[in-house]
Amino acid sequence: MNDFICSNFIMDIENSAFDSESYLALLCGSSLIESNPRDTDIFIYTTEDEQFFCKKLVDYLSHIDKTVKYCYLNSLEFHSVKYVSAGISYSLHVVSKNRLYNIIQKASLVETYTDINVFDVKLYSQTAYRKWIIETKYLIGNVSIKEELIAELLKKEIPVDSAQNELIVRLKNNINYFNEKVTDDIVLCNLIVGQIINNLINYLYLVNGVYYGTLKYIKSDMRNFMYKKELSELTI
Repeated sequence: MNDFICSNFIMDIENSAFDSESYLALLCGSSLIESNPRDTDIFIYTTEDEQFFCKKLVDYLSHIDKTVKYCYLNSLEFHSVKYVSAGISYSLHVVSKNRLYNIIQKASLVETYTDINVFDVKLYSQTAYRKWIIETKYLIGNVSIKEELIAELLKKEIPVDSAQNELIVRLKNNINYFNEKVTDDIVLCNLIVGQIINNLINYLYLVNGVYYGTLKYIKSDMRNFMYKKELSELTI
């Protein structure tokens, strides 16, 4: 079903004047698993400047859909282009290959695995690794762009021990602080519980060797974790 949904987009891009070596389009997000998504989410990597590429893309798509919309999403840090083709809505997320490469350079940093706040809506490197690169399906364009990014990501050594130790220290501090304040301030205690849950989630992703995706996937991820299953259930 998803192949059919994407066929109009593929045809639109094939009929454009874009150099097929300069971009890669990939199905992503809920569109990978939903047979009839509200919008079909597609990531586009470009070897060109992001804004320059988006301008060309919007100019071209305006001939297909005069209501085509463009914006830059600050919280998610990608360019968004929305258009309709033959009655199907497409949501295109555009990033440059160079920017993805730079995000991958953070894969060896401890803070990449310890400093995610699941209560905040913003882009984290782990989300880019998983939802922008790994969990995507080829549609059209230069597949070697993704292959190069995956190869670069695999070169990075994840600091499992250091990050795990840091999260354990944070959890112990959270719990000790909670025990000190439990009878004094219920609002403060609830905030500390939130910190405990946040650090537990980061810890469980780390020990299971899974990149954090987004808030939407936490529950299903926890259900599927192989290690620390009891702790995962308690966290849920």
